[in-house]
Amino acid sequence: MSDSQGGGSPAAALLAEPGTDIGLLRRLVAKDSDAFDLLYERHVRTVYRAALARVRSTPDAEEITQEVFVTLWRRAASIELVESLLPWLLATARYVALNRLRSDAARQAHLAEAELEARPDAGPTAEERFEQSRLADAIAAAVAGLSESDQAIYRLCIEDGVGYADAAARLGLTHGAVRNRLSRVRKALRGDLKDYQNGGRA
Repeated sequence: MSDSQGGGSPAAALLAEPGTDIGLLRRLVAKDSDAFDLLYERHVRTVYRAALARVRSTPDAEEITQEVFVTLWRRAASIELVESLLPWLLATARYVALNRLRSDAARQAHLAEAELEARPDAGPTAEERFEQSRLADAIAAAVAGLSESDQAIYRLCIEDGVGYADAAARLGLTHGAVRNRLSRVRKALRGDLKDYQNGGRA
């Protein structure tokens, strides 16, 4: 597809400039390694932090980050951007991390099953499993009680590990607004979880 000098909005033309994510992605489709290096340097730290927040393991986060950018190199031609490449990178990191966690959980389940066969009393008790499930339900209910915007802040900053600046850019808020609202969200969740804590200790 060729660019037209007479068509398209000035904003679209600006977004397609060589230094923008869209401009670099167009070069990457042609396997321009310099464009890949620029996109990597621009976004690798944010992708790594998001992966680390998911898997809580530095080696795993590094492997996930590497897989995300390998996928970018391979699938550049299929990516459709509006402006920034970051949402696609973070979504891909989330997908890769969840697959890894599922794989790890399955492996751990097999190991736990084998261990329990050798030591039937080694696993968590029924009461412990009930408390874990109860806590998860309490957290989910507390988050569901937040406003839509506060739920978005919770998921970005707490679940996905996105920094204040990135969250602010994605939500159209200021850095300070995200920080202050996240503080209120945490206080609200602590208050909502008091019933669980009191009940869990009774």
